[in-house]
Amino acid sequence: MKWMLYGWVVGLFLYLSQYPYHWWVLQWVGAIVYLTGLLHLTSFRDAVMFSGLVGAISHLYVLRGVVAGPVMLRVLVYSLSVLIYGVFGGCLWWMYGHMPAGWHIWLLPVYLVSLEFLLSFGPYGVWVSEGYLQARLLPLIPMVSITGIYGISFIIGLVASLWIALFYYSPAWTVLLPGILVVFAVFAFGIAQSQSPKTEQTVSIGLVVDSVASSLEGKYPEKEGVQAMEMYVQRLAEVADKGATVAILPEVALKVSSNARADFLAKFQAFARSRKLNIFLPFVEMDENWQSVNQMVVISEEGKIAGNYVKRYPLFGVAKKVQRGKSPPLIVELGGVRCGCIICHDDCFPRFVRYLGRNAVDIMVVPSKDWMEIALMHRDVSLFRAVENGCVQVRVTMNGYTQVVEPTGRILFSRSSIAFPRICEAVSIPLWKKKTLYPILGDIFAMANLILLIYFFWQAGLK
Repeated sequence: MKWMLYGWVVGLFLYLSQYPYHWWVLQWVGAIVYLTGLLHLTSFRDAVMFSGLVGAISHLYVLRGVVAGPVMLRVLVYSLSVLIYGVFGGCLWWMYGHMPAGWHIWLLPVYLVSLEFLLSFGPYGVWVSEGYLQARLLPLIPMVSITGIYGISFIIGLVASLWIALFYYSPAWTVLLPGILVVFAVFAFGIAQSQSPKTEQTVSIGLVVDSVASSLEGKYPEKEGVQAMEMYVQRLAEVADKGATVAILPEVALKVSSNARADFLAKFQAFARSRKLNIFLPFVEMDENWQSVNQMVVISEEGKIAGNYVKRYPLFGVAKKVQRGKSPPLIVELGGVRCGCIICHDDCFPRFVRYLGRNAVDIMVVPSKDWMEIALMHRDVSLFRAVENGCVQVRVTMNGYTQVVEPTGRILFSRSSIAFPRICEAVSIPLWKKKTLYPILGDIFAMANLILLIYFFWQAGLK
């Protein structure tokens, strides 16, 4: 039962790298050990069982709440991930036995990217990508400005394949050299691109989270709803006193009855006008049947409504009565600064978010609401959208990480609202952006890998 021993070891490595510690080094080690174990197996059945066991152990965090919703939904997602890992591993093992040795170093990276690309069309977008755990490896991050997040997954698979080929096959250097050159080129590009330019143009942004106010159950104009609104107005006044010209609240900061929406907004408009403060105001509008609209209204310092955005991708399995938005990300210009707006889970869909990169926004505003099990992962998932689109990202999060990210992926400010339930900070943010290719090219890199995978299958079948 050799596959069981290998499976437990690899699964443990990958589990520890994903939840709760986010040790990116373990992900590289896990990929190498996984491929080593797979190549030592002697049957398709063992390869499927081994890979399924790896998926079962490494995805235990799914059952601990990473996928929100009923327990049966978590079990279903968990079972599907185990099945996908098993089939994936079996097919990969079969291809290693039917492809020329010269192609072996490209099988795992191409397979990883193709699998993640196909899964990205599901309800959780690119949440499943292996690349997110490399969010602290700054020399690697800039490549997503060309390839999207799939490029990092490709490099993880390529490094593992090169390592195994070197010690397992001992092939000619002509086989290894192209892969080695690709890895070195990626890191050289990353080092060159990870430097932040000096800029004197800054904007002071107020980051406002009040978990106590948002936890009140009543919706405006009910007593608790009014109380929650007054608490947030007080927080806004504090950041305005600290010099902020823009203030951002977290997703679902307040709850509002549909018939009181106009009065609710009028109060914030009056406040914005009196304090010369631009406000990004996320709230949930509810009718008498508890049908809700998760949205964000942008109020200019003149007290005018500058824009209204409805969340495009409500979280699957949770948002049963939430209206889904139909428009692209909102873009507004405030004081000469172009701001692009999405909400929380929208950032798991880079094909949707790249609209902001194509329109050259200066700041990506992402109000969010997380919970403890996903806080670290979602922090890293969101970070890559800033790098892909070459803009500063400001993410204000309830029950998660509020952070400011440069276009290089460097974090300028980060604070957990789990550890600090109340955040009321005015942060001076340098305004600069980079021209990136991903908003133009989209997922061409991932599609090319999928085409290459189909070619590999065809070649393996002919042998």
